[in-house]
Amino acid sequence: MLDNPKENSRATDLNQPVAKLLLVAWAGAVAGVPLQPTTLLVSSTHKLNVPAFSSYDHPKCDQDENIYYRPVLMRTAYSTSVLMRLEISTETPTLYQPPSELAGQAAFMEFAVTPSGRVWFLDQMKDGTYTIYGFNDSGDMDSQIPLKLPKDFSADRFEVAEDGVSLVGGFFTEEAGKDLSGRQFLTIVDKNGRARKTIDTSRFTRLDLSSLGLAAAGNPVVSGPDGNFYYLEEGKILVISEWGDLVREMSFQPPEDSTAANMELSDGLLSIEFDKKLPGDDNRLQPRFLVLQSATGAPFAFYAPPEEIGTSDLCFTRTSGYLFQKIEDGKLTLLSAALR
Repeated sequence: MLDNPKENSRATDLNQPVAKLLLVAWAGAVAGVPLQPTTLLVSSTHKLNVPAFSSYDHPKCDQDENIYYRPVLMRTAYSTSVLMRLEISTETPTLYQPPSELAGQAAFMEFAVTPSGRVWFLDQMKDGTYTIYGFNDSGDMDSQIPLKLPKDFSADRFEVAEDGVSLVGGFFTEEAGKDLSGRQFLTIVDKNGRARKTIDTSRFTRLDLSSLGLAAAGNPVVSGPDGNFYYLEEGKILVISEWGDLVREMSFQPPEDSTAANMELSDGLLSIEFDKKLPGDDNRLQPRFLVLQSATGAPFAFYAPPEEIGTSDLCFTRTSGYLFQKIEDGKLTLLSAALR
């Protein structure tokens, strides 16, 4: 089991004509007519003196738009617990990893970054149990929190709020038996590792474990400044309090033939990335960004990335829009695309 991959001045209120047109278009999409995305345009470019490098999974950003990558390092496996923060203002990297004495004792499962930049890992230990590791701003581990989770459970959802309360989710593996296999499990954990409440997931989709590897890897849960977690589940967003109560449930129409890969929250907007496999055998994915009002689930916009960028999106904010990256002359270039 150890070898597991301010308001925007251009934004339009939903009572205004542009948003009403969007709602009309959305009604067509719900009726079966595909909603066409608006193509984002590059609004600024920032060339970095940082050599290109490979990384796993989807990067995350903090509120200062510093970027957190899972770098591919030489002589390390995918399960190695390591993260790198790239501070954009100074182009300085910081590595986060457990002390060397813990090397080989745990496998990386998920990571979380709070808006303030606090880093957390969720690792699986050799005995199948799980531990949360917390890190300070210098990259040193300063907390180790063992969790009591069910046996034969595989974690794939992890988010930590600013106060240290965590949401941990996943599914039961085949070893759990046919009655539990594929069923989802979700719990709220306090900053000391004690479970506050296990969420009732009986209405959640039961996963087909035989095809799970074909799904896009993502972590579709975010924490909000309102003290709630926003959890994506099959055309619905469940808003869950830090005590495990369901605050509200918002339904929406996802794009056709796409898989949710990532979700971000900024100033009342939820941006959900949906990836669609392009024709051919090279497994290329085409991202689209569905933006909803986080208070109601009402549609705000539907975007496609700028054509010259491709699929390398990094992060989303309401004020700056989307941040992408591409490689130029062997170095990283960051491109911003304001909301339209």
